[in-house]
Amino acid sequence: MKRNSYYPTLRPLRIFMLFVVVQIMLGTLGSRVMAEPSQRLSEVKLTLSFDQVSVKEVLQEIEQHTDFYFSYGNAQVNLQQKVTIENKKQSLKDILYSVASQTNLNFKRINQSIVVMLRPAKTKNVPQITEVTVSGVVTDQENMPLPGVNVLLKDTNEGTITDLDGNFRITVDETATLVFSFIGYETKEVPVRGQSQLNVVLEPSLTSLDNVVVIGYGTARKKDVTGAIAEVQTVKQLKDRPIFNAQEVMQGTVPGVTVLSNGGDPTATPMVRVRGIGTLSNEEPLYVVDGVPGAPIPNPADIESMNVLKDASASAIYGARAAAGVVIITTKKGMSGKPQINFNTYAGVQNVTRQLDALNAQEYADVMNLAFDNAGYAADYEGRAYINPDTNPYGLVTRTNWMDEIFRSGAIQNYDLSVKGGSENSRFYTSLGYRKTEGTLRNTYADRYALRLNSDFDLGERFHVGENFTVLYNNGNYGVNTTSGYTGALITAIYYPPSATVWEDESAGLYGGVAPRGSDYIGSYGDLINPVAYLDRLNSKRPSTTLSGNAYAEYSILDGLTYRFNLGLTRTNTTVKSFTSRITEPGKIFDYNELYQEDNLSFSWVAENTLNYQKVFAERHSLNLLVGYMAQKSEYSYFNMSAQGFPSEAPSQQFFPNANGPFGTPSGGSTQNSLISTLARLNYEYDGKYLLTATLRRDGSSKLGSGNKWGSFPSASVAWRLSEESFMQNTNWLDDLKLRASWGKIGNLGALGDFPTTVLLSRTQALLGDPASNTDYYGYAINGIANPNIQWETTTQTDIGVNATAFDNTVYFNADYFFKKTDDMLVQVPLSGTAGVSNAPWENAGSVENKGWEFQLGYANTIGELNFDISGNLTTIENTVTSLGDNYDNIQHGNSVRGILQPLRTEVGHAIYSFYVYENDGIFQNEEAVSSYTGPDGELIQPNARPGDLKFVDQNGDGMLNEQDKVFKGDNFPDFSYGVNLNMNYRGFDLNLLLQGVSGITVFNGLKFSTLMPTQGYNMLSEIKDAWSPTNTGSDIPQVSVKDENNNFGTVSDWYLEDASYMRVKNITLGYTLPAALVDRISLSQVRFYVTGTNLLTFSQYSGFDPEVIADHGIDMGYYPQARSFIFGLNVGF
Repeated sequence: MKRNSYYPTLRPLRIFMLFVVVQIMLGTLGSRVMAEPSQRLSEVKLTLSFDQVSVKEVLQEIEQHTDFYFSYGNAQVNLQQKVTIENKKQSLKDILYSVASQTNLNFKRINQSIVVMLRPAKTKNVPQITEVTVSGVVTDQENMPLPGVNVLLKDTNEGTITDLDGNFRITVDETATLVFSFIGYETKEVPVRGQSQLNVVLEPSLTSLDNVVVIGYGTARKKDVTGAIAEVQTVKQLKDRPIFNAQEVMQGTVPGVTVLSNGGDPTATPMVRVRGIGTLSNEEPLYVVDGVPGAPIPNPADIESMNVLKDASASAIYGARAAAGVVIITTKKGMSGKPQINFNTYAGVQNVTRQLDALNAQEYADVMNLAFDNAGYAADYEGRAYINPDTNPYGLVTRTNWMDEIFRSGAIQNYDLSVKGGSENSRFYTSLGYRKTEGTLRNTYADRYALRLNSDFDLGERFHVGENFTVLYNNGNYGVNTTSGYTGALITAIYYPPSATVWEDESAGLYGGVAPRGSDYIGSYGDLINPVAYLDRLNSKRPSTTLSGNAYAEYSILDGLTYRFNLGLTRTNTTVKSFTSRITEPGKIFDYNELYQEDNLSFSWVAENTLNYQKVFAERHSLNLLVGYMAQKSEYSYFNMSAQGFPSEAPSQQFFPNANGPFGTPSGGSTQNSLISTLARLNYEYDGKYLLTATLRRDGSSKLGSGNKWGSFPSASVAWRLSEESFMQNTNWLDDLKLRASWGKIGNLGALGDFPTTVLLSRTQALLGDPASNTDYYGYAINGIANPNIQWETTTQTDIGVNATAFDNTVYFNADYFFKKTDDMLVQVPLSGTAGVSNAPWENAGSVENKGWEFQLGYANTIGELNFDISGNLTTIENTVTSLGDNYDNIQHGNSVRGILQPLRTEVGHAIYSFYVYENDGIFQNEEAVSSYTGPDGELIQPNARPGDLKFVDQNGDGMLNEQDKVFKGDNFPDFSYGVNLNMNYRGFDLNLLLQGVSGITVFNGLKFSTLMPTQGYNMLSEIKDAWSPTNTGSDIPQVSVKDENNNFGTVSDWYLEDASYMRVKNITLGYTLPAALVDRISLSQVRFYVTGTNLLTFSQYSGFDPEVIADHGIDMGYYPQARSFIFGLNVGF
C-alpha cells in the first residue's frame, strides 16, 4: 500500500508562504521609483544678455530655459528692481549671485524650486548661494520608515515628502533648517549645517488633537469627538508582554473599564466590564474588529489600535449588544513601498505568585487531637486511632508537600512573523503567529496558531476595495477543576494527607493513595482524589478553528458622498474530546472510564450598507451625515455522545468502537437568530467651537415576540471648545479645552436564548405505543416555560465630560461623570422543584443604576534625548438596584461546596450581588460572656456556644438567630480602581512600567470556608494552628472541635469576608534598540532586545491565593491563581 507523506505542522507555514507570495505580487504591481533631483546650479549653463531690465524678466527667462521655477518667500519681494546681466555663458549659480549683488534679494534652492527672499537689512555682504544635497530616512521610534512625511524649508511652503521607504532627498542652502512634520507625530526642526546625510526619528504625539480615533462606522479627530471615547494607548506594548488575550492590555490603562484576569488558567478569557454591571445576564462589551461586529478578537500582535466607546452617544450607533460598551479593534494594514518583514519572538517562564501552606503530618495530628479534646472525647476514643502514633505511625510522617507537587514552572513561547508592503494603488499585510503557554498547574496549557491576511486596492480615484481574512486555531487542556470539594486540584492539595505519597509505583504508573493499600485508616480521606493524579489524567482537548473575514467596497459617488458595502463572515468549529480515566488508588474510587465527545459549529454573517455625506459650507459649517442598513444572522448546531468501558486507556484506543458500554444517550440540536437594523447619525460643527452629534438606531430581533421585536434607540451629544473662544485667546498656557455632554438609550437582550417566547419540547424517557405490535414511540414534553411578553432591556446613560491639554500639549486631562440606568432588566429566576420543568421563563423585572467618576491625567515631554510620558487614571463606580419588579423581593446567589453556599443577594437599595451574611461580634472569651448573651425572654441566643466560639449578632433582638438576622456587608465592586503607566526612551533604551490596583473591594474567602473545618477530618490550612485556646485568647480564629456545635465554620458569616484591595506591579519592560548605523551594516531595519516581568509584586492583605477573584462575583473557592512571568524577547525588522 502506498504511504502518504503528511506533515500537519507544516500546513500553516505552506499556506502562509503562498499568501505572502500572492500578496507581494499584487502589492508591487505598478510601483514607481522616485525621480532623482536634477543638476546642481553650478552645472546649469546659460547665455543671457540684459541691460537694466526688471528682475521679473530675468527670472522668467531662466524658467523658459531650465527646469527650475521660482517662488516667493515674502510678499514684499520687489521684482521690479533693475539689473544687468553680462552677455556671456555662465552658470545659473553665478547669474543668481549677480542678481543678488544688484538688489536686496536672496535665493535659496529647494529641489527644482528656487525661493526668492528679502535679504535682511543688517546684512551688508551678499551671501554666497552654497548648495548641499541632503538625503536620509525618516523613521518612527521603532525604526520603521514613515512614508509621506513633509520635509519643508523653514518659513516656506517649499520642500518634498518622503517616499515609500521613508527616504527623502532635497537640495538646499547649507545654512537651511528643515522642518519634518507628519500627522500623529511631533514636528521636528533639524538644521542642515552643511551635512549631506540626515536620519530623523519622529516621536508620536500622544496628545495631538489632530490624531484620528476610530468611532462607529468611521473616524474622527480627537478634538471633534463629542462622546466618551477612550484610546488604549498601551496597545503598542502588546508585542512585549506575554498576553494571550488582547483584552488584558486594557487593565489599569482605560478609566471606566474593569478587566479581571480569569486567574492563571491559560485557556481562560478575561472578563471586561465597562462602567459597572447593569444586568444579571450578559454584560460583556461588543467587540468590533475592522468594522465587523462580533468578529473574533485577533492575535494581539496584529492589533494596530483599540478604542473603547463608553457612553451611549458613542456606542448607540451599534444598537443591540452595545449596552455594555463597545471595543473597536483595528488591525495592522499594509503600506505603499517595498515589502517590510518583521519578526518578534519571546520566551520565558511563569510561576504561581503565591502558595498557601497546609499542615504537615504532625501539625495535623496535633490540631485534630485538640479538636477531639475540645469536643469532649477521651484520649482512647477509637475515632482518634488514625492520629495515634501507636496505631497509625505511617500517618504521622510528612512525605509530600502537595502544593509543591501540583504547581510547576510553566514555559511560555511566542513567535510572530509579518510582511507588509504595496504599490502606489495597493497595500497588503500578512502575518503568522504561534504561541504556547504552559500553566503553573501541571498538565495545563494552551496553544494558538493565527494567520491573518488583508489587502486594499485603489481602483481609480473613486473606487476602493479591500478584504481581511483570519484563521485562528486554539487548543489546550480545558476544564481544569480547582474548586470542587471532591476533585478540585487546589482544595484537595490542602485536604490530602501529607503522609501520602504521589506515587505508589511510578515505574508502573501507579499513583499513591490516601494511605497504604489495605490500611484501616483511610477514614474520610476515602472521599478524595490524589490531586497530582487528577491533573496528570486531565485529558479534555477542545480544538477550535475559526475562519473569519470581511470584504468591503467603497465608491465615491460625488465629492463628499460615499457609499460603502461591508460583508463579514465567521465560522467556528469546536470539537471536544474528554477522556476520564479509572481511579483505583485508595481514596475516592471511580472504577470506570468514559469518553465524551462533542462537536459544535457556529456560523454568522453580517451585511452592512452605509452612505456617508460630508460637506463644509460657508467656511464655518461642517456637516457629516451617515445612514445605513444592516442585517445579520447567527446559526449554531451541536452534537454529543459518551461511552464507558474501554479495556485499554491508551490514546490510540480512545474511540467509540473500542467501548464495551454502557453508551450515553446522544444529544444534539440547532438554533438560530437574526437581527435587522437601520441607523442614522448626524455630526455638525460650527466654526471649530460648537459640535453636535445625534444618532438613531432601530433594531428588530427574532428573539422577541411579534409585538416587541422592534426597538428604537436614540442618542445625542454636544461639545463646546472653549479654548477657541475669543475671551480665551490670552490664556497662552491652555492649548485646548472642551466640555462635553451626552444622553442616549441602548437596547440589550443579554444572555437571552433564541426562543424565549416559544414553548420548546424535549424527548422524555417514557415510551408510548402498542407493545403487542412492537410499535414504540418516545414521548415529548415541554422543558421550560415561555414568556411571549418579554421585551428589550434598555440602558439609558447620561455623561458630562471635559478634555483639556496645556503647556504645548505636554499635559492632558480628561474627566467624566456618568449616570447609567438599566430598566426592564432581563431576569431568569430559578423555579421551585415542583414546577415540573427545568428551564425558568425570562422576565423583565428590575432596574439597576451605575454612577461614577472617571479621571485621567498625563504628562508627555522631551528633554534632550529623553522622551517620556506618564499617565494615571482613577475610576469610581456606585452600583444600586432600584427595582426587582412586582414578583421578587430579592434574588439569592451562591455556590455549592459539599453543600449550598449562598452569601450573595440582589435586593433593592443595595448593589447587585451584595454579600448578605450573619455578622459576628468576635469570640466569646469566657463563660460569663456566653451566659450573658440572652434574648428578651432570658434564654441563651447561642445555647451551644462555649468560650472560643464566634458570637453572632441578633440584629432584630428577638432572641433567635435566623435569616432575619443577616445583613448586607459589602460587595465585589471596588470603591475605586486605578492605574499608572510610565513610558521612557533614551538613546535606544526604552522602559515601560504599569501599576494597577483597586481599593475597597470585598471577597468571600470560600477557600477558608472549606479548609478550616475540623469536622470534615481532612487536612487544613496551617493558619488553623493559631485557633483560639485558653492560652491563645488573642486569636480571631474560633476554637477547633470535631463537633463544632456552635457551627463556627459552617455559618455564612462576615468572618469569611476580607478586604481584597490590592496594588500590583503589572508589567515592567526594559528594551534596547541597536543603533540604525549598526543595523544597516547587516541589512536589517531594526533589532531590539527586551526583557519583561509581569505580576512582579502584589501588595494586599487578602489571605487567599489571589485578591483578583473573577468567578461567582467575589466568592473565592480556590480559583486558579495568577502567575508571575519573566520573558526575554527579540524584535527584528528586515
